[in-house]
Amino acid sequence: MSARLILGRARRPGGLSLALAAVCAAVPAAHAEEGSVVLAKQCQVCHATEASAPPRQGPNLAGIIGRPAGSQQGFPYSNGLNQPDFDSTPERLDAWLTDPQAMIPDSYMAYRQDDPEMRAKVIAYLAALKAP
Repeated sequence: MSARLILGRARRPGGLSLALAAVCAAVPAAHAEEGSVVLAKQCQVCHATEASAPPRQGPNLAGIIGRPAGSQQGFPYSNGLNQPDFDSTPERLDAWLTDPQAMIPDSYMAYRQDDPEMRAKVIAYLAALKAP
């Protein structure tokens, strides 16, 4: 079993899922717009969100919810993400945004978001993006 799969399972305990569900439930759908503002300020230097845009320093985030991790064609993922074995769920994205290096130790992403409400808003916005 790969370290990624083990880490992925470690990030899915009921407590985390329930906590994320509670935070997302507390964030009305209208707050996805706030997530777009956060993403524009903190993430779009590295990530595009328009479905037709090419990847930047990071992969395009359009349609990321439900997409297999590390699967955007043509993007040079780190070794830890170049052979995905899990999908990008809201729970996994929450864990990823909390501490990418804890989830995938050799990932290139250095950004972290410690505020669970801010993560929930960004994830709500990402859920609204259409796949390329």
